[in-house]
Amino acid sequence: MSQVIIGAPRLSVERGWSTLSAAIQVADWRGELYFRVSQGPLATSANPFVLSMLPPAMKLGLPVRVEAPLSPQFQALQAQMQGFIPAVHPTLHTVPVEAASEHTPQPPPGRRGVFVFFSGGVDSFYSLLMHRDEITHVVFVHGFDTLLAHKAVRARNVQAVRQAAAELSKGFIEVETNYRSCVDRFEKWEHHTATIAQLAIASVLGSQFHRAYLAENFDYFRQSETTNTATVWRADGIETLQDGIDCKRIDKTAYIADSATAMRWLRVCWQNKAMAYNCGRCEKCLRTMIALRLAGALHRCRTFDRPIDLERIRYLRFSDSAYFWPELLAALERRPADAALAEAARDSIGWATVPDWTWVRLLPALESHGSEPELARIARERMEFARQPADPRRQAEQIFKAMTRVFDLQDELATIKSSRSWKLTALLRRLGTRLRRERQQRHIGL
Repeated sequence: MSQVIIGAPRLSVERGWSTLSAAIQVADWRGELYFRVSQGPLATSANPFVLSMLPPAMKLGLPVRVEAPLSPQFQALQAQMQGFIPAVHPTLHTVPVEAASEHTPQPPPGRRGVFVFFSGGVDSFYSLLMHRDEITHVVFVHGFDTLLAHKAVRARNVQAVRQAAAELSKGFIEVETNYRSCVDRFEKWEHHTATIAQLAIASVLGSQFHRAYLAENFDYFRQSETTNTATVWRADGIETLQDGIDCKRIDKTAYIADSATAMRWLRVCWQNKAMAYNCGRCEKCLRTMIALRLAGALHRCRTFDRPIDLERIRYLRFSDSAYFWPELLAALERRPADAALAEAARDSIGWATVPDWTWVRLLPALESHGSEPELARIARERMEFARQPADPRRQAEQIFKAMTRVFDLQDELATIKSSRSWKLTALLRRLGTRLRRERQQRHIGL
C-alpha cells in the first residue's frame, strides 16, 4: 500500500550551522528533507517533518507513517491542521498519522525568546514593529520566496534583512531548507503550504523560543478560525501565532511608513528581475508603491527608485492577487489628486484576466464583514462586468494585456540568457536535450 514514510530525524553540526534532516518517502518518490540553521540548539523531534509532509499526503490521500515517537500534544496539532486545511482547499483530504511510539517531551531548560518570520516585506515589517517590545529575534528563511538556486539574490536579501534586524536591535537567525523542492512536486506553494512550512521551522527552533509570529495577510476570505484575533497553534513547548489577519495591507503599509528602518529596507518583489531589490514593475511592487503613495511615504522609501507607471498598471496581470486591488481603488477614488491613478487601477480591475472564483469567494466574504462596503461594491461591479457578453473593445483589451505579458516574458528570458549561470550551464542543457532525444528514439523503436 502506498504511503508517506518519515524516517527518524538526524542532527549534525558543520561550521557552526546545525542541520536537522530526515529521509522521506512519498509513494515511489524518495528524498531527504532538511532544515539548516545558523544558530542552535535545535529540537530533534519528528514534528517538523510530519508537518512538512502533510500537504503531499493530504493531496494524494496517503497515510503517514513516522519511524520516530510523537507526543499526544503534537498529534492534536496535526489533527487541528488537517481539520483546518480542507475547509479552504477541498482537494485535500484528512489522512491518518501513525507514529512508532508515544512520548511526552520535557520543557527545554533556560529562558527562551520570541521570533518573527521576517522577509523584509510589508506583513513581516508590520508584525515586527507591532510586537517590537516582545520579539527578540527575526528569522530569515532561504528557500521560500527566494529559491535556493538564486544564490546571488539570497546573499543580497539576507544582508538587507540582517541590517534591518541590527537597526531594530534584534537577534538574527538564518534557516535554509529544501522544503519546496520536496513538497512543490506534489502540492504547489500556497497559503496553506507556506503556513505549514513556517510551523515546521518553529518546531525546529522550539529549543530556543517559546513563541513565533507568522506575518499573515488580512483575512480577506474569512478563512481564520477566529475573526479578529490570531489563530494560535501549540505543541511541545512552542506556540505559533498567525499575526496581522485583522489589518488590511493598505493599513499595514501606512503603519510601517513611519519607520525609517522599513523605508530603508522594505522588500516586496519576489521576481528580482536583473537582480533588482524591488523591480518597480511587477504587480506586487506597483500595488505597494500605490499604498506608499497613499500613505505619503513613497518618496521616502529608498527601495523604489522609479515613478509609478500608469500604463503598466492599466494592463497588469493580477493572477490570484486581485483581491488586494479593491481597497487600493477605494482609497484612490477618495483623492481627487489621484484621479488618473484611480482610472488606471479601475481599468486594470475591469479588464483583469483573473479566475472568476476570486470574485465569487471575495464578494460574500466582504459582505459578511459588513465594515467593507466600498470593497464589496468594487468586487460586485467586477462580477457584473465579468458576466457581460464580450464586446470588441473588451476582446482588444484582453489581447493587448496578453501581448504585454508576452513582452514581459521575453524580457525575462533575455535577462536569464544573458546571465552568467545560464552561460555556465549551456553544456549541461545540451547534454540533457541529447539524452532526452535518445530516450524518445529508443521508446519509439528508432
